[in-house]
Amino acid sequence: MVQCAENICTDLDEDCVASTIVEMILTNHFLVILTSMGLYVSEDLRYPKDHLSFTRIKFCGFDMADFIVAKLWYNERCLANKEDFEDDYLAITFEKSRSLTETDTCFYSKDPFENWQPCTPDTKKSRRRRISTRLVSFLIDQEMNTAIYLLRDKKQCRVAVRNFYKGSPKEKLKFPSFKFPYSFYPATGMAFHPRSHFLYVYGSQVWLSYDGGNSFEVVANFEDEIIMWSYHSFHTSSIIFLSNTTTLYFSKAGLYSYKKMGQSRFHPVCVYFDHVGSETLVYLSNTSLDGIDVAMAFTNTSLLQVDEDIKFITALAPQYITTSQIIFFAYVPRNSPASLTRDLEFQNRHVGRRLQLKTTGFGEILKLMLHEEVEGFPSSVMINLQSPFEIETPKLSPCLNSAIRIERHANLFKIILTSGIRRFKVPQIKVMAGQPYLMDINTHAYWDETDSYTLDLNIINRYLRKGVTSISFIVWQSTVLCETPIIVLTLKSSCSYSKYMNYVPKYEIKGEDWEFGQHKDERGFNMIKVLPINYRPPSNMGIAIPLTNNFYNADPSMPRPRNYHPLSKKSGIYKQCLNKTHREDCHCTEEMKKSENIVFSDCKEKVARFLYPVLQYPILLHIKHDELSIPMDIPYLVTVSEVNNRKNWKLRHTVKNEMKRMKTHVESLFSDLVFNPNGLRLSITGSELFHFRVKVIPGVTFCNLVDEFQIYVDSAPLPFPGRVLVASLTAVVIGGIILMVFMVELFNVNIWMSFKNLFKKKNKVVAEKATDHIER
Repeated sequence: MVQCAENICTDLDEDCVASTIVEMILTNHFLVILTSMGLYVSEDLRYPKDHLSFTRIKFCGFDMADFIVAKLWYNERCLANKEDFEDDYLAITFEKSRSLTETDTCFYSKDPFENWQPCTPDTKKSRRRRISTRLVSFLIDQEMNTAIYLLRDKKQCRVAVRNFYKGSPKEKLKFPSFKFPYSFYPATGMAFHPRSHFLYVYGSQVWLSYDGGNSFEVVANFEDEIIMWSYHSFHTSSIIFLSNTTTLYFSKAGLYSYKKMGQSRFHPVCVYFDHVGSETLVYLSNTSLDGIDVAMAFTNTSLLQVDEDIKFITALAPQYITTSQIIFFAYVPRNSPASLTRDLEFQNRHVGRRLQLKTTGFGEILKLMLHEEVEGFPSSVMINLQSPFEIETPKLSPCLNSAIRIERHANLFKIILTSGIRRFKVPQIKVMAGQPYLMDINTHAYWDETDSYTLDLNIINRYLRKGVTSISFIVWQSTVLCETPIIVLTLKSSCSYSKYMNYVPKYEIKGEDWEFGQHKDERGFNMIKVLPINYRPPSNMGIAIPLTNNFYNADPSMPRPRNYHPLSKKSGIYKQCLNKTHREDCHCTEEMKKSENIVFSDCKEKVARFLYPVLQYPILLHIKHDELSIPMDIPYLVTVSEVNNRKNWKLRHTVKNEMKRMKTHVESLFSDLVFNPNGLRLSITGSELFHFRVKVIPGVTFCNLVDEFQIYVDSAPLPFPGRVLVASLTAVVIGGIILMVFMVELFNVNIWMSFKNLFKKKNKVVAEKATDHIER
């Protein structure tokens, strides 16, 4: 932490002394610090260095006073196994006064938090609204793919939800804004409980939404306090609300109950939940060296205990469940004024407190139950008996042997006296899905023979839609006193991590043969080709004019072969060896050298070798999942391409009549030929290296199934036009010889005697000249 502060202070220079840390958020990969001098984002924490460096994010038009009151908003999610549809989003809101030219006071960004965009769409209509409305909070709901806005004007607060598509919110609302009652003012913040779809809005009250902001229900109402912050445990369901009077309220995710814990003895900076869910208060202290100290949240040394004596004056109808548990029904007379009804009904604020009669007996309230259909008894609570209540016995009051049942027939209520009490059971689990449209979720609940409540779920994704959803199991009418009132599961509709497509070569070559570069077939032909240094396959312009950017067996210190044509000189880019001087600096591993993937082509040294021509070579494709290996067939359809844009190859396959229509439709969508992977055969009429990529079309699987394979064709005839030229010259020579023989035979010319006489004549002339010279 000292190194972090020193690094930031280096950037702030003399202003560092006056700077203040306002807020810190640890995302999946970055540490974000909001200070009075600006917003700072650390380097990627996955790649540690000797010191941690920060980058300052610049927001034009905002000064120190704006950053001190600014707030960060973050939806905490675990992205350990990140999918392509998941991202980490962070937003910052300012309280700066807005004008017609400067209306953006909220900005958001995603990992790595380099580019920041305004939270609201840039339209003239939204500009006019933003002048009179303050954007309090902004969150991204990745389960519903929406952007959620908490807005506040001079009188009322509301929540608006927009669709979030391709990284930006759309102008049109997903559904009408939810307007809170005027009694809920002001609203100070909004938060998702981690790993769930429970959206909390807090301020003078606390409201909870299960459906991503479409509807809300009130959880708590504070008369003289305002909740300023909410703190949520990632590993448990615990929630702590901190008010402006430093009072702590405790609740659990998904429940409509809370408990007032007391006022803090300190001035807490924040509340921290550790990895086991324990609550810790972080506060400023003059006694510690760094000015910060910690204490357990809910202890007598941390809190001033609050004595809440909530009087409850009404008739209670008891019903024993067990010898230690009682249900009390609170009686509300018919036509009671609304002002008195609140004091006659059980409320969430009663849960967790002691119910004590004036006579004798008391117990702890465990659960609140609401049943508006029962006239006169709209609420009840379950009591854990701690001291027996004084209740009349049937001997003293014979009427207790009977029971009263109220039935409704149309608009008529009948009171029926029966001779016994009928015991009934109610559903115990409430199931909530964060994204109800992603999967089909069917539930079946029942009581088994051991009197245990069982819930079966059948989950199906019928349309292969990718996404993530949380499924919450809430114990019906549970309270904050329950140890585990809720269980939250996260379901991802995506590809299994162990599922992939695999190309199976026709000829198996052992690992030791690859290492030595020798593997002979039944004819003695070596099936392994060692590629030249800095090799590039030929192009359609000729074997000596490579145009691809992909190098094989790369070595930056060696020359590039066939690098004479101007287009060849402009192409060719190293990947693993980029900005390296020698092959040793490329750090090619054995896995990279064996890989068929184009990403590691720099490291590829040896490939499978075949004699020309390659005709009807079978392409065997398998789907592998854990220990299973299944040959690919319909409905999987594949596209095949050559990564270096070579053309002299073709495929042959068979398509059943019932699949022809689907094949035609898919080809019109992707503008590419689609093949049946079962019985696929390849023919190659070119030479040297061919690098193929096979890809399964989308829509038939969650997975992005892709595989690559390489074939080197050797001993091929001369390419065009060499082969034609050689054949033409050979034909001319042979034709000339035949013509000459024909002419000789036609005119009876003795060519041999003519050559012999010519040779003798030349020798005679030379001899005579030599004799004359001697005589002289």
